[in-house]
Amino acid sequence: MDGVVDKYGVPPELIIDYLALMGDSVDNIPGVPKVGPKTAAKWLNEYGSLDAIMAQADDIKGKVGENLRNSLEQLPLSRELTAIKCDVELEVGVEDLAQSDPDTESLLRYFTDLEFKSWRQELESGDLTLDDALKKFEEGIKLSRFCSKKLDETEKKVSILLKDETGEVKSELFSLTADDPERE
Repeated sequence: MDGVVDKYGVPPELIIDYLALMGDSVDNIPGVPKVGPKTAAKWLNEYGSLDAIMAQADDIKGKVGENLRNSLEQLPLSRELTAIKCDVELEVGVEDLAQSDPDTESLLRYFTDLEFKSWRQELESGDLTLDDALKKFEEGIKLSRFCSKKLDETEKKVSILLKDETGEVKSELFSLTADDPERE
């Protein structure tokens, strides 16, 4: 608990309210414009909860107070979107999950679909074990979170770029030019 307070400035039970106030552009969660970690923590420590902040919105002065008042209608949605749903019913239980033998055919198909050409060649040639191939596939999936689309107007080209955590481009996964016959 102390680690959460040290890192975020609020206790664990206020993290959802904290995240709702700040929003998250990556997850398309609206927050209060110009409210960052310091302001969110300050308000939550002063007022005690998002509900209390919303109830006292008229007392918060300045541009940030105005932004809060303009955001009151969407803050309950922001809170709902930041909450992790823990009561989801699943068709299978943990005991039903077991590791099975790797499906080489599917893995080869995924490598082809995702244009992981060198990994596919390594797997087909026997230079890559199934375990290593699966690790590379998992790595590729993790890295794919950092894919972005880029439109180059001068070349009339759409590319899907694979980026690492720092935003550095690692490779071009897919490219489609204006005169490509596969283009719709």
